[in-house]
This record gives sequence, C-alpha cells and structure tokens, in this order.
Amino acid sequence: MRTFFHDIEPLYDRYGERLYRTSLRILGDEGHAEEAMHDTLLRFARTRKVPESTPQVEAWLVRTCVRLSIDRLRKERRLRACTDELEKPRILREAEAAEADWNDFLNDPQAETSLKVERIRKGIASLADGYRLILSLHLFEGYDYDEIAALVGIAASTVRSQYVRAKTKLLEKIGTHG
Repeated sequence: MRTFFHDIEPLYDRYGERLYRTSLRILGDEGHAEEAMHDTLLRFARTRKVPESTPQVEAWLVRTCVRLSIDRLRKERRLRACTDELEKPRILREAEAAEADWNDFLNDPQAETSLKVERIRKGIASLADGYRLILSLHLFEGYDYDEIAALVGIAASTVRSQYVRAKTKLLEKIGTHG
C-alpha cells in the first residue's frame, strides 16, 4: 500500500470519464455526476493507504464513486424505495415477460444499434431515481441483488422487484412494451 498519493491529474485522465459515466447513470444529472466524480478523486488523493495495482485502484475508485453517487441521490432526491413485497410467482412472471421483451428489442433487426443505444440511454435517464439506480448498478456496474441491497439499505427481494419494475418501465419508455 502507498502512504499518500499527491497527484490526481493522471487519475483524472485515466479514470475520470469512467467515473463520470458511472455516476451519471445513477444520478441522471450531469452536474451532480461531475461533482461525484471529482469528490471520488479528491477522496482518493486524501486517502492515506491506497491500493498499488491498477485493477485495485480502479475498483476502489468505482466502488467509492458508486457510494458517493448513492449518497448524493439520497440527499438530493430522497431515494424512494418500494417497500411492498410482491408474491414470488408474480415477480417471476414479470421478470420473464420483461426479459422476453428486452431480448425482442435487442434482437430486432429493423433497429440500428446506435438508435437502440440512444433510445435505451434516454429511457434510463427518464426513469425515477430508485429505478435508475438499481438498473444502473445491476446492468452496468455488475452488482448482484444482495450487493445492491447492502449499498442502498433495502431488502434483496425489494431490489429484485424494483429491478423487474425498472426494466418494465424502461421497455415502456422505449416503446417495446404494451
């Protein structure tokens, strides 16, 4: 472990865009995402013991950026977690239907990839904060339901139901779900 990292400019050059995009997907606001990215880099610069290897540094930065983004989301918009529990069969039916619609959309030969990506990006940006957060953490950051539950402070079953609902809402917004 290093004792202190003084120069954050190389970190900004190397990881700034990745941290910004991660935060933007969670927060949905460019200004707040930029602040979270900067706060992450500053926190790294002030940390007394930081990892030495590149993969460890990147993991530390991304993990910290995700946590700071979640904290900012809670402060700015009061994360609205759904607390109602759905029956398991209903969740599974919704999940299967959302997955089928999602696959149909992605495999549609009529739509060009860039148009699909743009529709998905706009759809995600228009989701409610809680949905956008969980969808981003699961799909783009690779967190599983238990990890998201620990980060956000809700039950893993609630994370799963919110993920299914978020995916369904996203499909409605991009025009592939009736």
